[in-house]
Amino acid sequence: MEQFLKFVETEWDVISAAPGTFAFLAVLMFGVSYLWHRERIKKLTEQKQLRDDDIAYLKEKTGSGDVREIAQRVSRIEAELKELGETDFAAQYTDMVNGLKPLPEHFST
Repeated sequence: MEQFLKFVETEWDVISAAPGTFAFLAVLMFGVSYLWHRERIKKLTEQKQLRDDDIAYLKEKTGSGDVREIAQRVSRIEAELKELGETDFAAQYTDMVNGLKPLPEHFST
C-alpha cells in the first residue's frame, strides 16, 4: 500500500491531467476484482453444500452420526463375516450390495 501511495505521489501530475482515465481504470479494477471474488465465493458455497450433502447421506446410511455406534456396527459385521463360510459370503455380500441405496449423483464419476 505504501508503494502505491508513493507511486501516486510521484505520478500525480499525470493523474491530475487525466482524472477520467484514472477513475475509469480504478472502477475497472474494482469490477474485475468483485467478479472474481463473487465467483470464488459461489464455488466455495457449492463445495460446502456438496460436503453437507455428503455428511447427510453418510449419516442416513449409517443410521446416526455417533462414531461409537458406527464402530460397533462395523465390529458386528466383521464378526458375522468371520463366522460365515466362503460359500455363504458370496450370497451374503450380494444381498448386502442389493440392499444398498444408490449413491447421490455427485458421487458417481
